[in-house]
Amino acid sequence: MGEDKIFSQFPNLPKMVVDFIKSLVAMIKSKDNELTELRAENQRLKERLSLDSHNSSKPPSSDPPDKKKPNPKSTREPSGKKPGGQPGHKGHGNKLLQIREPDKVIEHWPDACEGCSNRDQCASNGKVSNTQYEYDVLFVPVFTKNLVMSCCCPLKDGEKLIGTAPLSSTHQYGKGLKVLCALLYSYGTVSYSRIKGLIEGLFGFSISVATVWEAVQSCKNGLADTIEWIKENLKNSPLLHPDETGLKVNGKNHWVHGVTNGILTYLSVQEKRGHEGMVKAGVLNNFNGMAMHDYWKSYYKFANMIHALCNVHLVRELIERWENTKQEWPKKMLELLFRIKTAKEEIIKKDGNAFSKDQWAEYKGEYDLIVEEGFRLNPPPEPNPNKRGQPAKGKSRCLLERLHDRHEEILRFATDFSVPFGNNAAEQIMRHVKNRQKISGSMRIINGAQAYCDIMSYLLSIRSYNVNAFDAIMHVFNGTSREHLERLYSVVNPNILAPNSVQPL
Repeated sequence: MGEDKIFSQFPNLPKMVVDFIKSLVAMIKSKDNELTELRAENQRLKERLSLDSHNSSKPPSSDPPDKKKPNPKSTREPSGKKPGGQPGHKGHGNKLLQIREPDKVIEHWPDACEGCSNRDQCASNGKVSNTQYEYDVLFVPVFTKNLVMSCCCPLKDGEKLIGTAPLSSTHQYGKGLKVLCALLYSYGTVSYSRIKGLIEGLFGFSISVATVWEAVQSCKNGLADTIEWIKENLKNSPLLHPDETGLKVNGKNHWVHGVTNGILTYLSVQEKRGHEGMVKAGVLNNFNGMAMHDYWKSYYKFANMIHALCNVHLVRELIERWENTKQEWPKKMLELLFRIKTAKEEIIKKDGNAFSKDQWAEYKGEYDLIVEEGFRLNPPPEPNPNKRGQPAKGKSRCLLERLHDRHEEILRFATDFSVPFGNNAAEQIMRHVKNRQKISGSMRIINGAQAYCDIMSYLLSIRSYNVNAFDAIMHVFNGTSREHLERLYSVVNPNILAPNSVQPL
């Protein structure tokens, strides 16, 4: 029974009783509001605890080991194919056999042939019944003694001539050892002190941490021209994949800004994560093409480029909303996005490059209906007169507004077939940065961090061409890294230029 109904049925109540009833009603309303807020807070905490790598951007390494993940809720229809390589798939085998001949060949004859008088006769008719390959490495230090000779030339009236010294000092480390230091520091994610220990343990060289540092810095300095060439070519690319990730430098949070076009990669260490750090990195602020990125609003400050949003991030958000709200619209949107993706792949297989107008109108209409359904289930919150400012919209409402307002960027992968479904190319180049920090810890100075990023930028740029990493760094110390990469990059290879062609390290 409400307050008005009580007073209408009992109009002659004493004022004291009326005031008491009003105070009770006000108290009940206040408690109801508090209970509503507690329930909302409880729901937010439950949703926060439910976040892991399958329904958010958190990495798998952050998942609690004792947490039981929910069973996967795949929205894809089963293909009916068996796992593994399909019939007709061409295997690759070991690539070493494709680029070089064996260093030695050993014939293994039957034990009974040893010492037999007829061995030569049997050997002339022998056949290979089985071929086996052994892959091994030898850690052999090479010491070279350079003797600078002198002589008196009779043709120059006995003038003393001295040969040219190949080294700048009496004792010097060779290029191969410097290449190994740079590779272990970057590709191997090994710290300076551990590199020192590895080299001393493997080769018996007495080497200092300072020498390792100088080798890494020499590699960085030798890449200066190559890095500038990479940046200029990225600025002129039609499609870029930017991303950023945290890195501790001297105990403080810094940010590695990375950008790739599927072949070339550039990594840069900056103090800021947002727009300021991106501008200092020097690529996106001079880029006029299309950028595939996540919904980090700093990217939208670059009005000179076309934006495309990563649907892999969106899929994780939709899974989280589906699991925590039990509403159907996130599941419907997941199914639609994967259906569009599959249909696009089928059209590409048939050498097509766009949906028909009718087919796209059907997909877009279904997209809009799902968003409308979500809005009906998640209306905007009512303003609270007892609180200042706008009430929080909640995750579902914010996600729906993004689906509505940013539908062009979200569906860019379907309206432009050159745009991939997600930003995996950028996420792959960032994985090595996180592995480096997990294995060897934070960087001590900014020069070391940027040296790591420059070397990795070069190695990540050259990996698509199946170039041996040791040979690639040797080009740096020989002063030919830019010419080498430029020559490889000039070769147009459709498989390499595909948006999702980047392979993990």
